[in-house]
Amino acid sequence: MNAPFPVPPRLQVENDADLLACCWRGACLQRFAHAELTIADTLDAIRDASNGQNGGGDTSMNGHRMKALEKALQRDPFSGHAKPALRHLAAFAKVHEERCWIAHGRFVADGARYRISGFRYVGKVREDYPDTPRATGELMRLLAEIDAATARLHGALGQIRRVCRQRQQAGAPQPL
Repeated sequence: MNAPFPVPPRLQVENDADLLACCWRGACLQRFAHAELTIADTLDAIRDASNGQNGGGDTSMNGHRMKALEKALQRDPFSGHAKPALRHLAAFAKVHEERCWIAHGRFVADGARYRISGFRYVGKVREDYPDTPRATGELMRLLAEIDAATARLHGALGQIRRVCRQRQQAGAPQPL
């Protein structure tokens, strides 16, 4: 067991701009992670309240869970809370489109701006994004949008989970 192993590179924070980029990215990803967990918890609550007949949160792909939640909310009014939850889920899905480059993009501090580049795979083909310059203010506005969308989603899905708990306590079957 004395075989050498590669040591991962240390975080290189050369200036305040690099630190800000790391903090900003972490703040965005933290909000996405909480929202994704809320979606999974809501699907679990729907499944539990319907005796396993409804849900769909048993996949590791977040996009599939979001679609499953959307379908569940379209099937059941959840005491009038489904419509606002669908609206907030759609708003979250819009900001969630930014997650890929936030999580996997390359940030380079360039004065008061950041150059951000990244890629995605379309099928088996890698598609590179061009360098996109963004000012610090733009990044903070995007974080505020993500924060607002996730906060509204948390509130709306909390109401759905409350309805599910009430149904479980009453023993009432969930309408499908």
